[in-house]
Amino acid sequence: WKAIAPRYAIGTVTGEISRWKWQDDTLTQETNYFKYGHVKWLTGDNAGISCEVRLYQHEVGSLPTIQLLEAMPHKINQGDTYKITQGCPKTRAACKAFGNLLNFQGFPDMPTEERALTTPNFTSSGTSSSDDGGS
Repeated sequence: WKAIAPRYAIGTVTGEISRWKWQDDTLTQETNYFKYGHVKWLTGDNAGISCEVRLYQHEVGSLPTIQLLEAMPHKINQGDTYKITQGCPKTRAACKAFGNLLNFQGFPDMPTEERALTTPNFTSSGTSSSDDGGS
């Protein structure tokens, strides 16, 4: 076993933007640290509700901003507390960074989704064949 630092933070909303986006000036993690993670609301109107994190930005000179995948059913208010957990993009590089490469069960050599779903361009290559009349 290897001891690792906790991959979560408990924070308090310091700036509300919308039902799916807010700011917290106490977070210090780099941009995208919490991307693909989860938020669980501890207090406020959304207490007990969890949602996936879509985006976490922390640019120099601005407050850290968290954006959820879905809007919360109730307004996010200043002072609401939450627990945010680091996510995993499910890539071989991420498993290696987490020290979990032996348990990676993905397909690292598969093409990306966009590449796998493309179709051949029939208009620019190949030759036409004569119709054999079918059978």
